[in-house]
Order: sequence, then C-alpha cells, then structure tokens
Amino acid sequence: MNSRSTPPIETDARITGRLRDLARVSRVVNEHLPDLAPWFGGAVDDFMTGKVAALDLALGVRGEGVRLPATQIALAERNHALVRAWLLFPGKPKESTTRRGERFINYLIHFEGYIMPLLASRGPRNALEAEALQACQAGKMPHSWRRCYDIIRASETN
Repeated sequence: MNSRSTPPIETDARITGRLRDLARVSRVVNEHLPDLAPWFGGAVDDFMTGKVAALDLALGVRGEGVRLPATQIALAERNHALVRAWLLFPGKPKESTTRRGERFINYLIHFEGYIMPLLASRGPRNALEAEALQACQAGKMPHSWRRCYDIIRASETN
C-alpha cells in the first residue's frame, strides 16, 4: 500500500454530488441571472474542466495578494464605520484637516484602549461612539492619520 490513503467511497460520492450541484447552480444562474452568467458560469466551467484548480480562484475572489472574503468584508465594514465616525468627529474653527485628523487618530486610540471596554456595560452614548465601536469590532484600526486619510479619500471615490 502506498503512503497516501485512498479516500472512502462515500467521500468521493459526496464530492461528486456537490460538483453536480455546482453545475446545477451554474445552469440556474445562466438561465435566471444573465448578467452574472459569463462571470459565474465561466468560472464554474474553468474549475470543472481543471483549467483553474480552485473555485475561489476561478471566481476571482482569491489569489495572490487577495484577502479571504470574510477578511475583505470585515475590512470594508471597518472602513465604512471609520468614515462615518470621521464625519461625526467635530472639527474646530480654523483647524486644518491634518490637525483634525491627528486628533481623530488620538481619539480612536483612546477609544480603543479606554472607552471601548466600558461600552460592554453601558453601551455607546452617542453616534460617534457607536461608529467607532463598529469600526473597532470590524477590524484592526489604523493608528496613523495617513492611513486613515487614505481610507477616507478612497470612500469619496467609491
């Protein structure tokens, strides 16, 4: 017997069944969602024929330098909440955007370290705290104004 064990027949049958189900889903997409058919159907075809080794690669949702879908979604949620918090963060008269941004980053660092732990018992007191909490819970926070500024600017173009 070789060093690799042969998978049980049930596993092969289950995988074959899933592949058939995937082909059925692809046909449904082709019939009922023609705008998605070229992307989804082409990806399933590439995967089923072995042209591409993994379905996530064929769909274009994974590859070199591409984050896992769950990570991408969490990052997008964090960025949206971060932008909403920025829009709620009060500016001062004649304050430059850079100075306001530096105060914003300091607020977020303080929020993460001191205020956020208190929210478990009392909840957010205002919309700014609610957005900052959502941003912190969704992903690692940027700790530089430059990175935060890039996130805010990107939101303006989307």
